[in-house]
Amino acid sequence: GALRRILEDGAREGTLDPGADVESTATLLFNAVGWTYRHMRLGHRWDAERARSQVVDLLVSGVLAR
Repeated sequence: GALRRILEDGAREGTLDPGADVESTATLLFNAVGWTYRHMRLGHRWDAERARSQVVDLLVSGVLAR
């Protein structure tokens, strides 16, 4: 899928490190973003910008190359 390709491109450029199993990382990120964002918006009543920025920051930091 598209997310897997983004991770692969980032790995080639040296900007992302999705780990050895890119497909699993893409699946994990897809689900973590969707479910976590939804939970923070509905369950904790965060506004859209707060939920978006904090979820994205947290998950992107997990795949950034170091």
